[in-house]
Amino acid sequence: MNKILLIVVVLFLSISTSFATIFLDGAGAFVGTGDAKNQLGLATGLGYNLNPNINLLFRFNYSFVTKDSNDPVLETEYTHNIFAGGVEYQTKISPKYHLDFIGGLLVGFSQTKISPKSASEQDDSGLSLQPYVGVVYDVTQRISPFVELGYHKSFYSSKLKDSSIGGVTAYVGVRFSIYGINRDLSSDY
Repeated sequence: MNKILLIVVVLFLSISTSFATIFLDGAGAFVGTGDAKNQLGLATGLGYNLNPNINLLFRFNYSFVTKDSNDPVLETEYTHNIFAGGVEYQTKISPKYHLDFIGGLLVGFSQTKISPKSASEQDDSGLSLQPYVGVVYDVTQRISPFVELGYHKSFYSSKLKDSSIGGVTAYVGVRFSIYGINRDLSSDY
């Protein structure tokens, strides 16, 4: 019985992945983090098309900023990490120009660290929510630049529970299809 179940699962996964696209995102990020100051950083993501309009997406974001770096007493380093997963909706805006609308919600884990040179460090981790919208342009079957704009909010329960950690997020990056393609060969480029 276990062998039959294993064969059915393997067949289902191989059939479903034969029609899907697996993609990798790389992006520059602006993350508004409120009391942890606005930060610049990098993001990477891994996604999977469940169907032509629904993607599963997992994203890691690392951002940082140093304030008052010329003053040894006031110098403070701020870092913010987000690891989240969720669902992304993608639909064609213009099939002629290969432009798609994307929108999604990512839910996961975030960590914020505030490190003043002259005081004790404050760090906390907790739940993160990140809704966003954007556009994707299919340059080729495997390369698609994208722009996203959204909002991010972290919920903490320890050292930073009274801080407001959240704000606007913006990503500019490229999506690479590592398995499957963005569209079929009959599409114009």
